[in-house]
Amino acid sequence: MTGVQTCALPISTLLFAFAFLSLVLADKYAIVFQGDSGYGNYSDSSNTCRAYDDLLASGIPADHIIYMANEDIHEEEDNPFPGKLFTLPDPNGHGWDHAAVCKQHYDYTVWNINPETVLAILTQDEEKVKELTKLKNPKVFHTTEKDTLFIYYSDHGYEGGVGCGSGRITTEQMQGALKTLHEKKAYSKLVFFLEACESGSVFDTLPSDLNIYAFTSANATEPAWCEHCPPDDVVNHYEFDVCMSMYYDNEFQRLWEAESTTITLGELFQRTHDHVAKYNHQEVSEWGDLTMRDLPMTTFIGDKPITTRNIVDLKPSTLVAKSEAPLHVAKWAAIRSGKKDLSELRDLVYARAKEEIEVMRLGASILGEKEMDQKKDEDTYVYNNSCATMMFENLMDKCGHSMPFPSMTRNIVHAICSGKVIPSVDWDSVCM
Repeated sequence: MTGVQTCALPISTLLFAFAFLSLVLADKYAIVFQGDSGYGNYSDSSNTCRAYDDLLASGIPADHIIYMANEDIHEEEDNPFPGKLFTLPDPNGHGWDHAAVCKQHYDYTVWNINPETVLAILTQDEEKVKELTKLKNPKVFHTTEKDTLFIYYSDHGYEGGVGCGSGRITTEQMQGALKTLHEKKAYSKLVFFLEACESGSVFDTLPSDLNIYAFTSANATEPAWCEHCPPDDVVNHYEFDVCMSMYYDNEFQRLWEAESTTITLGELFQRTHDHVAKYNHQEVSEWGDLTMRDLPMTTFIGDKPITTRNIVDLKPSTLVAKSEAPLHVAKWAAIRSGKKDLSELRDLVYARAKEEIEVMRLGASILGEKEMDQKKDEDTYVYNNSCATMMFENLMDKCGHSMPFPSMTRNIVHAICSGKVIPSVDWDSVCM
């Protein structure tokens, strides 16, 4: 009897081969967003640039990273080192510049940073991005269910959303975009790092069945903190007159730069959380699918060592709540200048006083003057989240307040929203 003899492969061999092929076909993609602009937001710009620099160094190719940031900051005339961005001080040395790589790779800049465009990029709606940006070939991913996604986002925040250019993205919009990606089967696993005050409020209702792990700089009700603020904002004897970077970002970046090929998501979270808590009240938080904690960071970033630098565990220098940073910086600018003209500082103090008066008017109209005066210095932990979000958004839309909100504003809003019924407000009588 003649013929072709066949040999069937064992099922285990076939399964292994299929799994290996899936890994080979899978790819890693990353999106890095910075939403705010202006030299005063140097800290967001420097850490965003550092994240992009680190992703490239880890082995993710540039065509697999979308980089959206404001290019104006490193070229700002106030920058003592034009074209450079530093996250760490170096009083007597030349510092560690990250901008040399970043400024060559902007995919979207300040002109296209708005909620509509960011959400279209996130949901991979290429036609919408073309319409909004007027670009013929905008960079938009078309990932598959085999790929992983890493998203880093830095801006100001409030309870219920984050800033985005001159607008904002609400919790519902951000989670809606991620759910759209899930429905499109555009990823196997997704990790989202968010730097913003009250950043936990964007993810505290995130379902656990979307294969998404969110890692935020703060919980849902507290501010994020800046680091290396004046007087510790010095490189090579030059003062920046800004907060150089964000505390949370510095910590997780220090860790993944030193241990990028070995550290897991859970280890990165826990060690960042513990170090930040050691020196500050900022509560770094995690949300979503916590089973992903055991995954190595190399699942989402490249598998090359990011740096050979000796990155040591340092006690932070000059921490300032993000909401207090503008006033802190302005005071130090006045101290250093030696000038008698305090008009800029006076304008800032006046603006802050106006906002405080409006919030106190709001509190007095609902709580009464005595209770409001008591509550403005007290944290309220049980309150109507929807009410709080509405109050913050109305303060921005009707009174012109800006993110992030100082602690007194948060305390009064929480006290107002401690009941089940959302109170009505005569905003014309509140806003000046």
